[in-house]
Amino acid sequence: QFADGVRGDPTANPFDRRASRRLVHCQSLAASSLSYDDDAQAQLEGLPDDIAILAERLNHHKYVQGSFLGRSALKENPLTNAYREINGAADGFPGWTVDRYAEWLFVQHDPKEYRGPLPSIHDGNTLGVYYLSANPDRGSMGADSSVRPTLLEGKAAPEIVPVIENGVTYHVSLDKDLSTGIFLDQRPQRAWLTRNCHEGSHVLNCFAHCGAFSIAAASAGA
Repeated sequence: QFADGVRGDPTANPFDRRASRRLVHCQSLAASSLSYDDDAQAQLEGLPDDIAILAERLNHHKYVQGSFLGRSALKENPLTNAYREINGAADGFPGWTVDRYAEWLFVQHDPKEYRGPLPSIHDGNTLGVYYLSANPDRGSMGADSSVRPTLLEGKAAPEIVPVIENGVTYHVSLDKDLSTGIFLDQRPQRAWLTRNCHEGSHVLNCFAHCGAFSIAAASAGA
């Protein structure tokens, strides 16, 4: 019954992510049985190699040639100059998200958490850094008109910054709103759309926001 693995593996198809084996994401696990009264305990000595690298990112990874972990190769990709460099807790830095928009970095930081690194700030391709003090409760942020991104370091970006993701050009603003309108953690999903949509495809975008998914689909002919 578990032959198909567990959906959620980020290395697989974004719409059908199946892990190679069963995974449990929790701090503790309790099990009961209607057939046995005995208690059982199990303790794992260390982590399997294929997930240990993901579990110990904060303390055991170094930064080499710019962006975080495997995303460093994106800076050499002529079809993408907008991508997420550090993805908060998923990369070992809760409350710290770093996005690259061409020559600018956009940092969102929950002040209740420690500040994380800016791995590509000195890579020669960064003109400035914008900072947004980001409360996880986005509703309360929107009610406070004084909460907006500020230029933390470097040169201010133009009012509109053209960026490229998966060969598609988008226009973003870095200092006007709480969001740029294109969520860069969804880059792989938009890549899937551009690969799988074609002339004659019909796509219903039920959560359009600024329309990045619609643009990705339309650029492929949908």
